[in-house]
Amino acid sequence: MDSNKNFMNRTKPTKEKENQLKTQEESVRREQKCKAQVQKKIKNSQIYTDKIHNYKLEIQDLSAKINARIWYYKQAEKSAIKIQKVYRGHLTRHLYADEVSVINGFTLKKILKDIKKSDDYNLFYTGKRTVWAAGVINRFMKRIIFLLKIRRIEEVYKHLKSVKEAETCKNLRMDIRIFVANMRIKHDIKKKFGRDYCEIIKYV
Repeated sequence: MDSNKNFMNRTKPTKEKENQLKTQEESVRREQKCKAQVQKKIKNSQIYTDKIHNYKLEIQDLSAKINARIWYYKQAEKSAIKIQKVYRGHLTRHLYADEVSVINGFTLKKILKDIKKSDDYNLFYTGKRTVWAAGVINRFMKRIIFLLKIRRIEEVYKHLKSVKEAETCKNLRMDIRIFVANMRIKHDIKKKFGRDYCEIIKYV
């Protein structure tokens, strides 16, 4: 009986271990399957992203080509309209050239006559308020003359001021030089004679 119990005790953990190993193997298999599925999904997603990127590039290229073609057609339409305008204007001018020349000649003659009349009229016409105009002109000229005199006076004043400033600067420099020379002479006398400095200074 004891031997049977020992055998049973030995067999129990082995079964438990086998069950654990089975569960571990199953979990490993599941993980491997999951990894394989994930890798497949990653590959598929990369393929799809590459395809989407290529489609985007193709769409951008096509949109650029379409925009360029639209711009070309618009420019061609504008240029065609301008050419038609110029050509139609040329045709109309060619058809009505004689009439236009007559109209231009008539208008030019009329304009020249009006100009001649106005020139003859303005040559001898002095206006309605001649005295007032003469007074305005005289006042204007007097004011200009007064302003010119003031400007000349200002220029002369500035010139004299600059001359006086130069003279004062020159005199100040001379005074400073004389003062410095006297101070040097006094300093030299003091060094040489010492106590008799005050008596000698009286005669300097």
